Amino acid sequence: MLPRPAVAALGTDSVSLSTVRAIAGPPVPFAALNDRIRSADPRPGTNGG
Repeated sequence: MLPRPAVAALGTDSVSLSTVRAIAGPPVPFAALNDRIRSADPRPGTNGG
């Protein structure tokens, strides 16, 4: 999960997996995944149902 500005800053239409990994940083523990996604895309979530 990368923020759109980080991807747009690359200025290209495609990137290699190694480039994505380099700009993404270290892996995120599963328990922290929701917070990381919300920081990249702060739209309100749904309550499910």
